[in-house]
Amino acid sequence: MAPLGLSDSDRALLAGDAGEAMQFAMQVVVRAAEIMGAPHLIDASFAHIDACHYYGRAHLDFAQFFVDRGARFKIPAWGNTLTVSLMPSDVREGADPVTVTESRALAGLYVKLGIRPVWTCAPYQLPDGPGLGDNIIVGESNAVSYYNSVVGARTNKYGDFLDACAAMIGRVPFAGLHTDEGRRAQVCFDVNGLPERLRRSELFCHVLGHLMGRMAGARVPVIVGLPPETPTDSLKAIAAAGAASGGIAMYHAVGVTPEAPTLEAATGGRGVEETIMVTPAMLVAARDSLSSGGLVTGPISMVAVGTPHFSLTEFERAAALIEGRRISA
Repeated sequence: MAPLGLSDSDRALLAGDAGEAMQFAMQVVVRAAEIMGAPHLIDASFAHIDACHYYGRAHLDFAQFFVDRGARFKIPAWGNTLTVSLMPSDVREGADPVTVTESRALAGLYVKLGIRPVWTCAPYQLPDGPGLGDNIIVGESNAVSYYNSVVGARTNKYGDFLDACAAMIGRVPFAGLHTDEGRRAQVCFDVNGLPERLRRSELFCHVLGHLMGRMAGARVPVIVGLPPETPTDSLKAIAAAGAASGGIAMYHAVGVTPEAPTLEAATGGRGVEETIMVTPAMLVAARDSLSSGGLVTGPISMVAVGTPHFSLTEFERAAALIEGRRISA
């Protein structure tokens, strides 16, 4: 394997010319690039940081290291969700007080580092985000898939700490989904054989995404037969379900997503390894697998919504469903 090519400015950061914090950040990114087999680093223009989500003391210590050394993100960086609410009165009964305190402290540290405190797992629903062809840094799994698939921006799945280090220097390894080859579709999910009414139903994209995640493996999938006017909330559902049930970081939908005007374009003109003809029975099985207790027919005790965070359209639909009714305590 050829050695990693670094620019003069990369080498200067690696040598510590910009201080200890930037040197450490560059060391982390360089090591990641070597593991990925990247030939060189490229500029990134935007980051959505997951490391602000508290999982333990290490997250706090990591951010404090950069704050103590006066570091700031080099590129625009937005924050993912937090572990707890920032509202002082909004703490669940029995919540660990250390987790609550340190999670809120972590949010404050990232604000000092220059993060935009949007605190959302669906940053693509906000204005002024990245666009087609932009190289970006994202760690939240559904956002990785949505940005790659629906927006056409380019990001690998950057884990905690690597995401923040890359945003500190504004550089990422030229590997994986930053490359044309890495974005080429390898497996096709053909839904043309399904009734059109089913393909336009509310649950279809949620279940299809779940099915794709379970069957695609590490491959980039392409969907054939999705209605051209499929709304962005449904595309979000595919991204989130595919990332949750498997490892999908990008998908194409012919005639729907920006890099798939045709099947040939989605595959880079090289075809796919496998075509899966999706049947109603496959979708029913995928739907049923989402419940460990089978389909619920009796009363339910709780409904959780907003994963990923609701869009304005989803809020409007939810409000219409409960208009004139009270939510049971």
